[in-house]
Amino acid sequence: MKWDFADLVRELVGLIDIAIPVLLGLALALFLWSGVKYVYKAGDVKGKGEERQALLWGLVAMFVLFSLWGILALLEESFIGSDSGSAGGPIDIRPPYLR
Repeated sequence: MKWDFADLVRELVGLIDIAIPVLLGLALALFLWSGVKYVYKAGDVKGKGEERQALLWGLVAMFVLFSLWGILALLEESFIGSDSGSAGGPIDIRPPYLR
């Protein structure tokens, strides 16, 4: 099989499409766990600072990952084209196993 640049990019984007949901799950778990700890320590002013920081980082991580996912899908569509053959249609940013 002869590989070209488009095949290499599709493989790389496919690997990233697999990694992003895993990382999103970890970021969501961090966010939820920090939220539970924040509510649990509602009376402790000093202890809530760490949980507030972790909540913020969980939100930032989820925002960055969702943005990266969309940007990669947009770049793939723009430079390589899609396999679906729908010209001018909406960009499908779902991972390959959900398409």
